Amino acid sequence: MAARMQEYGKDFFYYENIDGGHAGVANYKESANLAALMSVYLRLQLGAR
Repeated sequence: MAARMQEYGKDFFYYENIDGGHAGVANYKESANLAALMSVYLRLQLGAR
């Protein structure tokens, strides 16, 4: 999907944590980091800084 969006010149963000299982988290620290990344992204999209 990222390659297709790039092909069409669309902006996108892509993050893949290669550690862990299906949720992409192997421990609580990684889980907290992933939650923080999602939270910051959402706040930025909503215009909250």
